[in-house]
Amino acid sequence: MVSIREIRGEDAERHLALCHKLDHETKFMLYEPGERNTSLEHHRKFIQSFIASDNSTILIAEHGDQLVGYLLVDGGKARRIKHVGYIVAGILAAYQGQGIGTRLFQALEEWRKNTELKRLELTVISHNETAVSLYKKMGFEIEGTKKKSLYIEGRYIDEFYMGKTFEYARLEGGE
Repeated sequence: MVSIREIRGEDAERHLALCHKLDHETKFMLYEPGERNTSLEHHRKFIQSFIASDNSTILIAEHGDQLVGYLLVDGGKARRIKHVGYIVAGILAAYQGQGIGTRLFQALEEWRKNTELKRLELTVISHNETAVSLYKKMGFEIEGTKKKSLYIEGRYIDEFYMGKTFEYARLEGGE
């Protein structure tokens, strides 16, 4: 059984190992194999900054003692974008197609209710049909295309920019 929960400080080593494994396993994530050179100490501090934040989190999918997926929400730091959370998600290939992505996004929805986030956004490689389908199912809309956004295996690749908004906070000045 795969469980979903917020990350804790003691998960740093396993989370970093998961990130490295995803770097090797998929071409849909940002880093290529061997490119991520984050030290464990730096990764611990990174996770602690998310734990301490009121508009950021990392949700993990855990099977036994192995982390098999995650969904990270990085909330805006400047006042004008504190209501926006940027999402990064990854699931190991052996665990895809089992509803884990859906469950991570459902857990995100529950977590978000206790925050001031009014917008979630992400980018996704335009030909990653499985991910695009999941994001649409979870209420995200394609808002635009980032042309030649990534360079992968000698080709420029487009990404979709996708977003989802929630009830709007009342803006000062009547806008």
